[in-house]
Amino acid sequence: MINGVNAMRTIITQCLNNASPARATLSPAPAGRSGSLSAGQRLMISIEYRFYHCVADDSYWTDAAFDNGFWQRYLSAFSHIGIIARASCIEAPEPGWKRVDSERVHFHALPFYLGPLGFLRRFFSLTRTLDRLCTDQAAWIIRAPSILGILLYRRLEQRGIPFHLEVVGDPADAFAAHVIDHPLRRFFRWFFTRELRRQCAAARGVAYVTRTRLQQRYPCAPEAFSAAYSSIELPQAQVVNTLPPPRAGRELRLLFIGSLAQRYKGLHVLLEALRRCREQGWHFSLDVLGDGRFRPELVQQAEALGLEAQVHFHGMVAARAGVIGYLDRADLFVLPSLTEGLPRVVIEAMARGIPCVATRVGGIPELLAEEDMVPPNDAAALAGRIMALAQCPDLRTRQARRNLVTVQDYLDSVLARRRTGFYQRIATGSGIPQAG
Repeated sequence: MINGVNAMRTIITQCLNNASPARATLSPAPAGRSGSLSAGQRLMISIEYRFYHCVADDSYWTDAAFDNGFWQRYLSAFSHIGIIARASCIEAPEPGWKRVDSERVHFHALPFYLGPLGFLRRFFSLTRTLDRLCTDQAAWIIRAPSILGILLYRRLEQRGIPFHLEVVGDPADAFAAHVIDHPLRRFFRWFFTRELRRQCAAARGVAYVTRTRLQQRYPCAPEAFSAAYSSIELPQAQVVNTLPPPRAGRELRLLFIGSLAQRYKGLHVLLEALRRCREQGWHFSLDVLGDGRFRPELVQQAEALGLEAQVHFHGMVAARAGVIGYLDRADLFVLPSLTEGLPRVVIEAMARGIPCVATRVGGIPELLAEEDMVPPNDAAALAGRIMALAQCPDLRTRQARRNLVTVQDYLDSVLARRRTGFYQRIATGSGIPQAG
């Protein structure tokens, strides 16, 4: 087993370190609908996300995040953008899926893969595709951390093409021992942390989703420009003006929203916490919004704990109005994540005047007060905080008021200025600070 792990680690390292771009085969990326574009007009952006390619009409779709509406923010500074990401082929999109591409938003599909072994199998076709896409006739943003971003930034750097980063997570947290159980975990944690530091040091400009935390761990170069903004879309109309009166009693309604594709959102910890609450006489109900491959396992856990009557799995709720409906019916929002960047769902819950309990990870300390957070993977502490808020309506009201003040910094009107300022500096090439 150890020899197998060491071999895999060696193969991955050698593939990435020796993946020098083949300059002889370099050609500019296809211009597509937009024709020949200058760097100030065209943006290429890579993202570690799984999209879907409908072969019948050559369209691209998402089953959750990053639909066409998300990419409009980049068009404030660029005439066209090209998305570089994985896409698996489908015959037709499922009901509720959303279109990604459009006349000004193009998609450059990479060979699809899943997991480290899938990445290795597709490695050479991935590198060939990236070689074809790399061009100095566009501005570049890499959303990091990302294995694709590592391959891409090395190609851009070796060609002398400036690139920029949007840092949306922390690999040191994502590969922590309490988050994943994988034989290569320690190697992945060391490797991705090292690579993100290198990327930040080499980028012309870096935007972070946190105000200070990621900046401290992954500083940009002294001559680079930087910004801090979340990816959330929060219009003023989504923020409540008055708080609903807090409910009393021992049967409050809790809400969890998050992907069930991985275990890092910590729903398994919340289920154990609910068992502990029930032993103390608190019979909370829990609505779970989200789906993924771990849903059957989590349903089984809820049944094994005797919580099947209390926990309700609703799957993916795509419509924004539907999500807001669940938020407005909730007495308490809980996000027991094992790792996070800056969770948008917590900000959305805060905007509806809901008290929140979350773990002390990622950028969450920038959102919640110390007493509203618990250590990750600690069901006892989580249960204790939930019960403390449940038995004190005034405490929930005070936290909700504090939340409404905090979310003012995350309104569209505030974040749009920061994002647009960052994108415009990229588009105009004004990344180097002027003297004076």
